[in-house]
Amino acid sequence: MPAGVGERRRLVVDNQPSCQGGPVERRCDGDQPCPARLGRRLDGGRPPEPPRGRPGLRDLRREPARVPHGDVFHGAVANRLRRILDRQAPAGVLVGQDIGVSAKRSSYFVPDLFVASESALDSGGAALDPADVRLVVEVISPSNAGRDLVLKRHEYAAVGIPLYWLVEPRKQTLTVLVNGAGGYREQAVFPVGEVYSTEQPFPLTLPLADIF
Repeated sequence: MPAGVGERRRLVVDNQPSCQGGPVERRCDGDQPCPARLGRRLDGGRPPEPPRGRPGLRDLRREPARVPHGDVFHGAVANRLRRILDRQAPAGVLVGQDIGVSAKRSSYFVPDLFVASESALDSGGAALDPADVRLVVEVISPSNAGRDLVLKRHEYAAVGIPLYWLVEPRKQTLTVLVNGAGGYREQAVFPVGEVYSTEQPFPLTLPLADIF
C-alpha cells in the first residue's frame, strides 16, 4: 500500500503548557508519539490566562520568585538600631518590628522599626492605631527607596505620626523628619561618626557608628 494511504491521522490537543506557556495542537501519523517540536499554539501566541476565582495568585511558571525583605546589611542595621533604642526605652514604651501601622490610603505599612505605647498591643487587630505610634523608622534599600522617601513619608504624615526616621545604610546617615503643617519637614541629617541626642520619642543617645 502506498505510504500515507489508509493511514490514520490523529489530532492531539495537549493541555499542558508548551515552552511558550499555552496549549499545543500536534498532528501525528499512526500511533507514533507526537514530538513536541511539531506542536503549534492554539491560542494565537497569547500568554495563558491566570486561574479564575483565585485573585492575586501568581503564575509561578512565568513569574520568578521575589525576595520580600531587604538584604542582610539592611536587617543588621535595623536590628542594631532596635537594640540601642530598646535599652533606653522607659517602662510602658515598646520598640518593635514586624507589626503593621495603619495608613490613610493603604490598609497598613509594616515599618522596619517603630516606637509605640505598650498598651497599643492590647487592642489587637491587623495593625496598630497610628495614634499610639510615636516614631516609625525605615531602612532604605535601593529596591524600595521611592516608597520610603515619597509614599510612606506622605502616608505616615497624613495619619499623624510625629516622627519619621530614614536610615540610609549605604550613605551611613540618619535623617530625622518631624511632622507639622504640610507634612514632614527635615529637622537634621546625622552622618556616621556623630552622636544624636534627643528627647523624642523618649530621652535617648544614639551613636551613629553603632548601627552601621
